[in-house]
Amino acid sequence: MALFEKKNCSVCGAKIGLLGGHKLSDGNLCKDCAKKLSPWFSDYKSTPTESIRAQLADREENRKRLSVFKTTKCFGEFGSILIDEDARVFAAIEDSAASLFGERKEITDIAEIIDRNPDVVRFDQVADVDIDVVQTQHEEKQTVNGQQVSYNPKYITYMYMFYAVIRLNHPYIPSMRVQLNNSAVQIPNEGERLRNKVGLRLAEYLLDLPIRDVTKTEKIYDNNSLKDILTRSPYAMPDYSYGFKCSLRNREGIERYGYYLLMTEEILETVRQMKTAQP
Repeated sequence: MALFEKKNCSVCGAKIGLLGGHKLSDGNLCKDCAKKLSPWFSDYKSTPTESIRAQLADREENRKRLSVFKTTKCFGEFGSILIDEDARVFAAIEDSAASLFGERKEITDIAEIIDRNPDVVRFDQVADVDIDVVQTQHEEKQTVNGQQVSYNPKYITYMYMFYAVIRLNHPYIPSMRVQLNNSAVQIPNEGERLRNKVGLRLAEYLLDLPIRDVTKTEKIYDNNSLKDILTRSPYAMPDYSYGFKCSLRNREGIERYGYYLLMTEEILETVRQMKTAQP
């Protein structure tokens, strides 16, 4: 075989450049055909040509499914999960920006992204759903006698990214990982974060968060209750929320943290309801 042998797309027959396209299990795929596939699909090397053709045909049928999709719930700011509760289907996109440097915005209706042909997936195709909260942290230090040393107590900024991970029993999409927050939740904390159930309950008091079994018809979070509490007498101010030591400095971060926790709980509950609902 020649080192620089010319290749043709096994689907459309187009010529493929030296560094272009994808290798299939029994052929090659050009970039133009690859663009028509699901954005969640990546397993080219193990996929035969006939399976790619079947997926392309299904992607065309997907446009018909999108035409009758009615958004009843939406989640996420960076990526988005849109749900049609009546039809028991959902669609998800990995990035709300239309291009690499495009402006991101919260997607609230399928009409805003219908030109991207997002896959419409049935809830009975969902094998499992999980929430992945990724924590990183950075300790702020002070210079003493020319050396960097910790404060006492330590000053630590905790940063959080929230992801919904949806695993599927689907012909060509094994899973979807959707980033929910547009930017990291940053919580500057005095001392290390404490982890206890009391802190979780206390957060509900501090943020005046809604009880989870109450059906919400408005935004999950929209109040300034934590600010009101923090500006009262120190004797009336609880010490911790979600294990963070409360202060005016980290109030906004704690509010955002609570907001995304509620969002993830609602995603899990919605998926559970959709999977168990009668067709």
